[in-house]
Amino acid sequence: MSDLEVHTMPIAATVVNSFQTVLKSPPSELDDGIAAEAPLLFGIVAIIALLAAATFLWCLCKYYEKTSTDIDFTKAKSDWNDDEENFSEEGNDNAMVDEAFAWTWGFHGRLLASLGIGFFDDVMELALISIILPDVSAEFGLSESRWKQGLLASSVYAGIFGGALVWGHLADHWGRKPSYISTIACTSVFSLASAAAPTYHVLVLLRFCAGFGIGGNMPVATTLFSEFVSSQSRGRLMQLIVMCSPLGLLTVAITQMLLLDALGWRWLIFILSLPSSVALAMAWGCDWVQESPRWLLTQGEEAAARHILETWMHIEASEPVLVALARVQSPRIEPAQDGVCGLTYCAKTTLVWAVWFFAEASSASLGVWLPTLLLARMSHQQMHSVFLVGTLGAFVGLLYEVLLIDRVGRQLVASVSFMFAAGVSVLLIFTDSVTGCLLALLGHMCFVQAGWSTLYVLTPETYPTYMRGTAVGAASAISRIASLLAPLGASALVGVNTDYRPGEPEQVSGGVAIFLALNGLCFALAATLIMLLPDAKGHVLR
Repeated sequence: MSDLEVHTMPIAATVVNSFQTVLKSPPSELDDGIAAEAPLLFGIVAIIALLAAATFLWCLCKYYEKTSTDIDFTKAKSDWNDDEENFSEEGNDNAMVDEAFAWTWGFHGRLLASLGIGFFDDVMELALISIILPDVSAEFGLSESRWKQGLLASSVYAGIFGGALVWGHLADHWGRKPSYISTIACTSVFSLASAAAPTYHVLVLLRFCAGFGIGGNMPVATTLFSEFVSSQSRGRLMQLIVMCSPLGLLTVAITQMLLLDALGWRWLIFILSLPSSVALAMAWGCDWVQESPRWLLTQGEEAAARHILETWMHIEASEPVLVALARVQSPRIEPAQDGVCGLTYCAKTTLVWAVWFFAEASSASLGVWLPTLLLARMSHQQMHSVFLVGTLGAFVGLLYEVLLIDRVGRQLVASVSFMFAAGVSVLLIFTDSVTGCLLALLGHMCFVQAGWSTLYVLTPETYPTYMRGTAVGAASAISRIASLLAPLGASALVGVNTDYRPGEPEQVSGGVAIFLALNGLCFALAATLIMLLPDAKGHVLR
């Protein structure tokens, strides 16, 4: 915890100094709009501060808490058939499963390559539409029709919402492998077809269908990979997939600068859709993706699970592993209590959905409106440069998350990350230079990337195998609702005020200030609610 405090103290000091500057400023120096909203603004900031204080105190208590339920796996390297008297039966089972699912470059490397390229392509598909929208509008005559532009931009997100619900459910009933291959095939086929769309309406339909595949790929891929890695390194290894997100963003940014003007938007779609075809070839043609043995055991298919363990994972003594794996699985419960929204998991599901909703509401609204706010402080060229450099913050976030997630736990990493993201949102109100905007964007990308990456680890761990795909898919769908609603609600506050200058309090719009403060409040609420979720650090998936 001390290392984390050292790195975050400069940011905290900057936030405090900014607040002191505003609080010491006489009312006459404030713009009429923000002065009128000052009670509400400072009320929101006060709530964020209280949530931050409570969360950090909770983090300290959780970090130094000594529990008697932790299982010591340091002596678990003994032979699988050797029953040591100092271990309980559960400890032996967990150790055996962890040993069986330890990382191997042969199997896990191929699985990671296939799933990672799919994740990489999905992020590019999401960023693509905003880049090609001006050119598409010019070709199809949409420049005077804002609602048609909005419909085209929203079509992929509408498809993602439906895909997350459908594919997550199918992953629990049809299987992880066929569901993943189907999502990649759907994304690949309809993305490539989008490059040849003859009319606007066909393009909207094709982007919706591509989004339907993207919506299932992310939850199914994370669910599948989490079930193939050991508990001791699951957090770190899951980030190898999530790391493809900022790589995809960088690839889109560089590709559009090099090829969009030279080749046009159709060739850009075609080129950026090729990785999904590669992922499909790896998963289906090369058979690099295998069904989860955990899921097969929940379906009673022990022979198929044994085949994967022996043939693909090269585990000779598969029978003891199957027995141990079956014992650590959570059994199905009564129908009235079963399911993601059943009595047993209703409270956890409510918390998970709330965290995903609040986190996505802040991420989406700030992602949509931040360019508009920055244009008041810099030129278009400066803004693009700031965003390109700011993307590097995502890699910093992944780096510190990889170092901490399996040491201090998922709760602490996600909660602290989102709480500092809240601080960055509030800090944007008082930033008065291009350098300040760049630093704020770096912090935003860093903490948001770390928070979301941890959520993709924490959420699958919260649920048992037989409902894990449905749960992750439903959470993803909830976040898509937030990504559709939050930017619309923010538009009522931000409007089209391009004269916003965060560094000059007399010109700060009251609506913009409230928007940024509410954005920080949503991040703070997500950070606080995360602390109520269970932390499965070091525990075998159930």
